[in-house]
Amino acid sequence: MHPTHHPSYEILLDYAAGNLPIAPSVIIATHCSICQDCNDTLDTINITGAALMDDLNDDIFDFSSLDKVLSKLEFQSNENDTKIENNNGVFDFNIPKTLQKYIPDSFNWKNLSSGVKTAELLTDDGFNLDIYKIKSGYQIPKHTHTGFEYTMVLDGGFTDNQKYFARGDFSLLDNSSEHSPKADPDKDCYCIVSMNSQIKLTGPIGRFINLINF
Repeated sequence: MHPTHHPSYEILLDYAAGNLPIAPSVIIATHCSICQDCNDTLDTINITGAALMDDLNDDIFDFSSLDKVLSKLEFQSNENDTKIENNNGVFDFNIPKTLQKYIPDSFNWKNLSSGVKTAELLTDDGFNLDIYKIKSGYQIPKHTHTGFEYTMVLDGGFTDNQKYFARGDFSLLDNSSEHSPKADPDKDCYCIVSMNSQIKLTGPIGRFINLINF
């Protein structure tokens, strides 16, 4: 199954230019390692960017920006050179190679609710990167965010706002979005999530318990 929900062209451009923090960049890179269409778009962006660099006058070019771009391109090249996957002996599904280096040997799972567990992978520049495990059939209470939430499905799937998200699918939400994702009824859902925000419950009950996450 190929991903059907993708990062926008603008997000891919920011990623290629090195303008995203590491945590959301890992999600973009992982998606592109699975999605051939987005990987091809990145190739086009990089080729165009390289041509533009050749045309720029040294006197007006910001070499600090160049270093940032080259650093990001090196990261992308190293991560996307192969699509070999394995499960690290931790999960019962394959982890994309792009994500392998961020997966620890063991996890410190934290319960957000009776149906949601999270484990932190990294924190950088105000963004965290976590793995979420949503129990099969569980629906996360309706909520919004005070900032951005980048998400990509690793295994299983969920339905959110009448859209279905399966392995490799990408989502970006901000504080204007309200949602309540529900995991597939027959399988746990695993996602990688990067946020620079707090969760704010918006349902009738949630308004009274916003001092806790769920």
